Amino acid sequence: MISAQRKVFTKAAFSKERLGEPIIYEGNEIIALVEVGATLARTDWNNAATTIEEARLGDTATFSIMDTDVPSPQEGDKVVYKGDSYSVARVENHDEAGGHFVVDAIKKGRVMGR
Repeated sequence: MISAQRKVFTKAAFSKERLGEPIIYEGNEIIALVEVGATLARTDWNNAATTIEEARLGDTATFSIMDTDVPSPQEGDKVVYKGDSYSVARVENHDEAGGHFVVDAIKKGRVMGR
């Protein structure tokens, strides 16, 4: 059952014709689901009213990658997407039924919010 579910999900999501996009993960080109998130492009970094929830310490992205392409993702792995280099900050989830990992990545990281 899980094998059949993986095949359906792979065809439905991890296809260039549908949702998948090419990335380079640790030097290998694979197809992934990509969500580019928050960036450091802000105008209020020095505003005393900026809340911690709004502070961004780097440009973030989330990549869903097939576990057959990357069987053991690790923090620090390198991902290149559209010419931008990211570093895996956290392995968020492994969906066994879907056969993929979700990893959070960051570029232009800062130690502090200022």
